[in-house]
Amino acid sequence: MAYASSSRHLPRESIYPNPPSSDFLNALEDCVQATENCSRTLNNGIDKFEPGIKDLPRLSKVMKHKHHFLVLPEPTILTHKSALATSLAPQIDQLIVKAENMVESEKARVSTLEERLKILQSSRPTPPTQPQTSLSSAVEDDAQEKDTTSKINDINMRELSILQRKKVMMLKQKRDKLEKELERLRA
Repeated sequence: MAYASSSRHLPRESIYPNPPSSDFLNALEDCVQATENCSRTLNNGIDKFEPGIKDLPRLSKVMKHKHHFLVLPEPTILTHKSALATSLAPQIDQLIVKAENMVESEKARVSTLEERLKILQSSRPTPPTQPQTSLSSAVEDDAQEKDTTSKINDINMRELSILQRKKVMMLKQKRDKLEKELERLRA
């Protein structure tokens, strides 16, 4: 019975009122041909890309590194160099002026030390020699003779007035400082 009841139903009717026309089949063939054209074009594109991307493993290894280089045209580099030079020029000029001032102050200091050395050597009894003109010749001559006696040490302090005693003490201290400075310069 169940079999008989299923036979009562008629087959399902098509939702298309008319069977597909030959135009429909022609349209499908056109779609297939267009898809094949696209596929051929895509394959041609892939074939053209192949030489450029077959080196992909090496390129990916190169690109993994953090250093990338950008090649710039020479005019761009020259403009950046000139801009950097103009921005740094005032600072460099200041540093040059400062260095020149420091050199001048060091020259003044050297001349002061040479004068002090002449004063020290004049206070020592030395045999008559040629006048010394530079610090290096004075240091060489002073190194040859180790006589540290001076006229200040021979003065009898009891015969002097209080003011003269103070001046002698001050001169002795100055002499000691200069001798220490001379030793420092020799080292």
